[in-house]
Amino acid sequence: ARDVVAPDRAGALAKLLGYAETDTLCYRADPDTALYQRQLQLWEPLVLAAEERLGVSFERVSGVLYRAQRSETLETLQKALQIHDIFAISGLVTLASLSSSLITALSTLEPDADAAALFTAANAEEDWQAELWGWDWMAEDNRADRAKTFALAVDFIRAAKPVS
Repeated sequence: ARDVVAPDRAGALAKLLGYAETDTLCYRADPDTALYQRQLQLWEPLVLAAEERLGVSFERVSGVLYRAQRSETLETLQKALQIHDIFAISGLVTLASLSSSLITALSTLEPDADAAALFTAANAEEDWQAELWGWDWMAEDNRADRAKTFALAVDFIRAAKPVS
């Protein structure tokens, strides 16, 4: 936080906004597939809650072709991110990177956030592929390491939060 975010806070905020522009939770499979149904079940409640909490509207798309988020959404997210200190921003960068999702990262800031459930939701596609084709021990180890890092980043943000 002090060595990376503090000297380039604007760069860290720009990196976080980049995750908003291509948030995994907004890119869904074909609506006729079972994967889409799983994404809808796991992701849509997170997206809807973020929209309500932040007062924004996220564009959703089926497929991988880029669809820009509304400029109003990005401006609102920029303002929402600016209120956080360097410790929260540092944790959010780690969380967004691990989940490919600013929505997921910001969801961890909620008092009742379940870090394990959020990580599982963010990994829905990877888990889906593993269920179809089988689990690989190296991939499982990698996923476990990422889950641990995700949980540690959530703990870091919570521990660094100023006492009111």
